[in-house]
Amino acid sequence: MIDLEKLPDETGVYIFKNDEGQILYIGKANSIKKRVKQYFFEQDKRIQIPFIKNEVTIVEYILTKDEKNALFLEFKLINRFKPKYNVKLKDSNSYPYIKITDEKYPVLTISYKIEDGIFFGPFSKGVYVKNIIETLSKIFLLKRCKEKNPKRLCVEYQMGNCCGVCQLEEEQRLYKQKIKSIEEILNGGTKKLVEFLKKMMEEYSQKEEYERAAFVRDSIEFIKNELKKGKKLTLKFKNRDIVSFSFDKNKGSFSIVKIRENYIFDIITKKFIFNKKMPLENIVVDLLLDYYQMTNDFDFKSLIIDQKINDENFIEFFKKKEIKVLNIENSTIDREPYMIAKENSDNELYKFIKKEYVPSSIIELKNQLRLDIIPKKIIGIDISHFSGGWTSGAVVFFEYNKPKKSYYRFYNLDWIKNDDYLSIKEIFKRYLEKYDVDLAIIDGGFGQLNVACDVLKEMNKKIKIISFAKKTKTIFLPDGKNIQPEIRGGTYFLIKSVLNEAHRFANKLRKIKMKKMEVKKSGKECIVKDKKSC
Repeated sequence: MIDLEKLPDETGVYIFKNDEGQILYIGKANSIKKRVKQYFFEQDKRIQIPFIKNEVTIVEYILTKDEKNALFLEFKLINRFKPKYNVKLKDSNSYPYIKITDEKYPVLTISYKIEDGIFFGPFSKGVYVKNIIETLSKIFLLKRCKEKNPKRLCVEYQMGNCCGVCQLEEEQRLYKQKIKSIEEILNGGTKKLVEFLKKMMEEYSQKEEYERAAFVRDSIEFIKNELKKGKKLTLKFKNRDIVSFSFDKNKGSFSIVKIRENYIFDIITKKFIFNKKMPLENIVVDLLLDYYQMTNDFDFKSLIIDQKINDENFIEFFKKKEIKVLNIENSTIDREPYMIAKENSDNELYKFIKKEYVPSSIIELKNQLRLDIIPKKIIGIDISHFSGGWTSGAVVFFEYNKPKKSYYRFYNLDWIKNDDYLSIKEIFKRYLEKYDVDLAIIDGGFGQLNVACDVLKEMNKKIKIISFAKKTKTIFLPDGKNIQPEIRGGTYFLIKSVLNEAHRFANKLRKIKMKKMEVKKSGKECIVKDKKSC
C-alpha cells in the first residue's frame, strides 16, 4: 500500500514502479505529494492514468533544488530506463546546448548531452553556440584553464582573458553574480542577448576599450547574419514557432520551424516512441511542454501546431509568456513555413522507420500527390519523333531524386509512327514486365494518363501514376483532378527534372538512330574516330 502522506511537498522527480521493480512512469513536479495524489484521486483525466494506477505499487522520488533541475533529471532518467508509459525521445544528443558546468567556478561550454549542469538550447548550429560561448566568456572574463583548482594565476589571466577567480578573493565573491547574470541573459533568448551585447559595446567604447568594442560588434553582426542565413519567407511574418507532428504505430517525430525577423532562423527535429494506449493530444502536450520548459528561446508571439490541444496546463504555460497557441487550420498564412515543418517531421519519421535518408523534395511530392508511400523508384516516360517519323520512346529511372542510368531504357517505335498514345502503351507495358516501380510520370495530359492507367489494369499492377503538361505546368491525377504545383517548390522541380531527362535521353538516341539510317541509305561506311562524338 502506498502511503501518499509520507511523500514530500517539495520539488523533484517521482518514479512509479510495479511489484517486480519495473519502472512504469517517471514525472516531475513542484510538489511531489500533490502531483502523485492527482493520479490516485481521479484528478488527472489522461487516458493512460487508469493503466498506470492499476499497475503501480511503489512510488520513489528524488528531490532537486528547482523545477529546471527536476526537468533535466526527468529527461535523463527517461532516456536511461525507458519507462512503459513515458514518451521517449530517441535523438536527445543530436543538437548542441550551451552548458554552464556544475563545479566550484562554473564555465560555459558546448554540450550534446543533458547531464550535470545548467543547459540552454537546443540549437541546430554548433558554430552559433561556440560564438555565444566565446563572446560571453570574454565579456565576463570567466575561468579559462582546465584545471579544477589551479595553484597560481596562468597566462590567460596575464592576457586579460580571465578574471583570476582561482586566486583572487574579490573575484571569488563576484563570480556567482557573473554566472547568475549569464543565466538571465541566456534565458531571454536571442533578443535579450543582442540587447546586452549592444549595451556592452557602448560601455567599451566610452571607456575607449576599442578592441573589446570591436570584438562585441563583430559578435552582434555574426548573430544577425545567422538569423538571415535561413530561407526568407514570401509573406511578412511576426516571430513565431510552427510545429508539425508525424505518427506511425508507436513511433513519431516532430519538427519546430523558428521564424525570426521574417527568416527561418532554425529548424529543430526530433523523433520519439510512445505507448499506443496514450492519446495523441497527451503525447503532443508532454513533448512540447518538456521542450519549451528546457529551452530559453521565447522570442515569438504565436505557437502554431498541426494538432488540436485543449489541455489547460499547456495553454496556461504559454499564456504566462504572452504567446498564443493556434491550430494550423486557423492560420492559413502559415502554410509556406508549415510545409517545411511537415516535410522535416515526415522525413525524420521515415528515416526512423526505414533507417534511410529521403530528400525533402520526395517528401513534398508524397504530400502534394497524397501518396500512401514515399516513392523511391520513379520513372519518367517521353516519346520523341521527327515530322511524324523516326518515333522512339524512352524511360528514365530515378532513385528518389537521383538518376540511375543502368535502368534507363530506349525503345524503337518506327512501326507505330506518330501515335503518342499507342507509343506510351507499348513502352510502359514493356518496362513494367521487367522492373518494379513506385511512381510513373508521363509527359502529357489526361489522354496519355488514361492510356497508362489502362496498362496497369491490364497487367493488374498497383503503381502510382501521374502525367504532367509542361506548357500549362499542370499535374493530372487518375481520379480526374489536377494540381498546379508551386513553380519554386520541390515537387515541380523534381517532376521537371525527371521529364527533362527522359526528353534528353529520347532525343539523343533518336538522333543517333537517324544518323545511322542516313549513312546506311547513302551506302557509306560509318567510321567512328571518337566514341564520344556518337
